[in-house]
Amino acid sequence: MRQAIFSLTLFLTWVLTGTLEAQGPSASRMPAGWAIGGSVQRVGLSNEFATSTLTLRATKLAQEGIGADFAFSVFPAGFSDGALVFLTDLGMVVPARLARVTLFVCGGASVLAAVAEGGGGGAFNVYAGAGTIIQVAPSIGLRFDVERRFIAGVDPGYGFFVVGMGITTIPRDRKPEG
Repeated sequence: MRQAIFSLTLFLTWVLTGTLEAQGPSASRMPAGWAIGGSVQRVGLSNEFATSTLTLRATKLAQEGIGADFAFSVFPAGFSDGALVFLTDLGMVVPARLARVTLFVCGGASVLAAVAEGGGGGAFNVYAGAGTIIQVAPSIGLRFDVERRFIAGVDPGYGFFVVGMGITTIPRDRKPEG
């Protein structure tokens, strides 16, 4: 997990340095609006166990201040056992929008739940993290996320990391015709 975070940090530094130099000080920032997309996330519950999720995420990149962040993740590994295991997020995001890159910090509340034929259960957790959206086409971007999650009522050492990579829409400037 540390190697993934280190690699992501190096990659983002390389991309940001090149983007900022290429754009110069007069470049306009990425527009505000909703970034909606899907990603594959790696969830690390401990050193011995990690699994993947398929995630649908919507993030409001505010013009200034705080925006909303919603996500719904499904654990495909649970399907083979006849269970639906999912993770929902409801949080806030503070973006720093540049010309072709948006950096953000995020945090919020989440529920990790499982539903099977014999019943189900869940655990409330809170999360904090950071990420970036890199514009690769006029309306498409690559999204990278790293989050640390803490399960309520459990020793903080039993939390888990989520590292994700996916594709998302890029908000467009909506200028009135006239």
